Amino acid sequence: MAPTRCAPSRRTALGILGGVIAAYLGGSPADRPDAYAQASPLALLPVGIPSICVHGTSDALVPIDWSERFAAAAQRAGDTSDLRTFDGDDFQPITFGATAWESCVQGVRSLAGT
Repeated sequence: MAPTRCAPSRRTALGILGGVIAAYLGGSPADRPDAYAQASPLALLPVGIPSICVHGTSDALVPIDWSERFAAAAQRAGDTSDLRTFDGDDFQPITFGATAWESCVQGVRSLAGT
């Protein structure tokens, strides 16, 4: 399957995640458009398996619209995808007992059918 061309958001080009994405992909979206297109989860759709995105509304590292766009695109492509948001930041899903942690646990259970 050929990669889907994805226009990187302005925030990506400005160094979201402290430049980690640019370092991993070997340059900016302008420098390496093919690498960005191939690394995009959107380029892999449909994947044929259900997905759940858990994203904090106060996440300062990854824009929530990335999860919103992925879940919507997955659904349009025929995949089952759910977006679960929570009040909090990027650490809430890994904080035992936090609301986001419980949402992740419930998500894994639903994907596992238990």
